[in-house]
Amino acid sequence: MKLKEFLESINIDYSSNRISNDDISFYEDLLETKIGPQLSAYLIDYGYIGYKQIEMLGINAYQKEESDLIKTTVALRKSDSELRKLIAIENQGDGDYYLVDESDQIYRYILSSKDLIPLHIDLESYIVNRIMDA
Repeated sequence: MKLKEFLESINIDYSSNRISNDDISFYEDLLETKIGPQLSAYLIDYGYIGYKQIEMLGINAYQKEESDLIKTTVALRKSDSELRKLIAIENQGDGDYYLVDESDQIYRYILSSKDLIPLHIDLESYIVNRIMDA
């Protein structure tokens, strides 16, 4: 199931101040990382997603560089240079982060041990699975 079809079938919270396709290159330059097509579509279509206890990080046109996705990504990169090409998508608490690469693949990052674990799942599938498990 495609992410957009799935999200239209449930009641989610998302940003009313979303960025546009033209903004993506600005954020790629800011983060010095290519934004994959799934992450790009997610940011343009939703900005962020909230559902029950789940909140996916995002960017909105009002906060811009102060958006939680940007601030969390920058902070994680300062703590571990191995994360320089990954973008934070979710903070599940207690130092348990989920990041996405330029190919829209998801990684789990455990801050305390600096373990980076590939999950072998793409962003859209990860979001659908997280919401279905909520």
